[in-house]
Amino acid sequence: MEQVHTIRKYEYYDRDTLCSIIDVDFTTKQVRVENKVDSILDTAFGVNTEPTWDDFLIF
Repeated sequence: MEQVHTIRKYEYYDRDTLCSIIDVDFTTKQVRVENKVDSILDTAFGVNTEPTWDDFLIF
């Protein structure tokens, strides 16, 4: 039987600027982030480009 995944997309903004897109699979507890700005101070996870499930929960 095929497993159904619960996936959510979050957009992290600094005012009107989209800084990061965060894709989260709540079934497999996987997180993927795509940073849209060059400044790490404005991104969702800073220098961490491969956040873990625990990083996401803290976020």
